[in-house]
Amino acid sequence: MSSLFEYLPNELIYDVFQYLDTRDLYYGFWGLNSRLNTILRSLRNLSLTMDKNDPALISVFSPRVVQLKLNTWHEIDLRRFSNLKVLILHRTTRFQVAQIRPHAVPYLTSLSLSLAFDFWSSAQLAQEVFSNGFPLLRHADLGRVDVPYTRSWSLSPHLLSVCVYSGDPIIIPLIVVSCPYLRSLQVQIFGDNHHIGLPALRLNHPLKRFTFVDSYGVVSLSDMSLLLSYVFNVEYIHLTLFEISFTRLASILNHQLHRLKTFDCYIHDSAVNVDLDEIRAMGPCFERIQYYEKSHDVRYFTNKQV
Repeated sequence: MSSLFEYLPNELIYDVFQYLDTRDLYYGFWGLNSRLNTILRSLRNLSLTMDKNDPALISVFSPRVVQLKLNTWHEIDLRRFSNLKVLILHRTTRFQVAQIRPHAVPYLTSLSLSLAFDFWSSAQLAQEVFSNGFPLLRHADLGRVDVPYTRSWSLSPHLLSVCVYSGDPIIIPLIVVSCPYLRSLQVQIFGDNHHIGLPALRLNHPLKRFTFVDSYGVVSLSDMSLLLSYVFNVEYIHLTLFEISFTRLASILNHQLHRLKTFDCYIHDSAVNVDLDEIRAMGPCFERIQYYEKSHDVRYFTNKQV
């Protein structure tokens, strides 16, 4: 006995649709009949990936999309996605960033912008993110963020993880002060000869995971000591540094990060001479330290099992 898809009860059709991509739902089922149109209109919590502007698809599904991934330079009207919670821009444009405003996407919990060579987040977006303009936002990957002209933001107490790319390490204390309950912070520094002096602060901040990448040798050991004083409660740390003595760095880590459990560190240095026994004697965190030679004068130090 033959059967047709449309003979299935609504409940089963709902179940089938849960396993299909939103674009496949539109191009495969929209417009076939009024019953399927009604079911499609009733779907909730949809995830949508777009590689081009598709106004017809947007008009049908946008109010029910909670996760949107854009992989296109085309101009997409983000204001149509009024219930959006997760926004991922793989090809970030200034037009798209200009639309990321609290009144347009008030329910954002996660925001991720791609890092293009000549692009940085607008000062307005950074101001709103780090001043609680998006009170539901928990995770923010903002690409390049420059130091604000006022050198401060107001509080953003609900952010839990932040990832930024900046020309000045002073961005770290600015973010830490702005986000008092941050749990994870990733900062990558690019080469720049103009830097603001780091303040001498010791903050009892609850940050647990800290990733810091300085492939250009912007920071010195004394700078690292100041940066670590902002995040002395961290338990996991990942560092990528240039021309810095790991023995001296390990001593700083040992004296300042008393809760440190796991670390790994890449150092680009053509003249590293390390006594592992000396480092292992520093404390329990360093007892299992391992050292590996990487390519192009890069050394890798870790206390993790590799």
